Amino acid sequence: MAIAPVILSLHPELDARQREVVGHVDGPLPGIAGPGAGKTQSIQLRAINLLLTGEAAAGGLLLPPPPEMTRNIDQLTLRDVDLSYIGRKTPRDPIHQAIAGLQPGDPLQVRTDRNPWELATPDGKTVGRLARSYAVPKSPKETTATVLAIAVWEKSKSSSQFQAQINTDRWEVVIPEITSRNEDGPTG
Repeated sequence: MAIAPVILSLHPELDARQREVVGHVDGPLPGIAGPGAGKTQSIQLRAINLLLTGEAAAGGLLLPPPPEMTRNIDQLTLRDVDLSYIGRKTPRDPIHQAIAGLQPGDPLQVRTDRNPWELATPDGKTVGRLARSYAVPKSPKETTATVLAIAVWEKSKSSSQFQAQINTDRWEVVIPEITSRNEDGPTG
């Protein structure tokens, strides 16, 4: 019947019966009390105590979260993609046509084996690359993406350090929404 010290310090008003409820760990504990006796508070503090003392996890009282709560959805911005990657391609490069065929919501492949990660159409045509500064999720078990938006970028907007490498005056850039899941749950 261990009660976390923080509970005792925050709730010195607990009587002996309430402390018995809060500290109980083995199965259900029947109890009868009238209105205002502190039943609800005692049950709430019992749940908190089980979490604080580690009994909830040890006793299997915590259920794993549903799959939709173990995903991290990251809506990327212009800062997260390599804006000049497509611009370094010639105007006739097929990458421009592949991007032109995309719409928001379309699925993308994420090539996580590349550094930085690359984006491709479902049939494998490369359509972009993430910026080196993009914070890649730690050890993702599963990563998917969709087109969030398609932005237009121009050589004149690009950093002067990349100007000499750019072969196109104006191009489209895929901005993805990336969904990832780690073995241990959300990525953060």
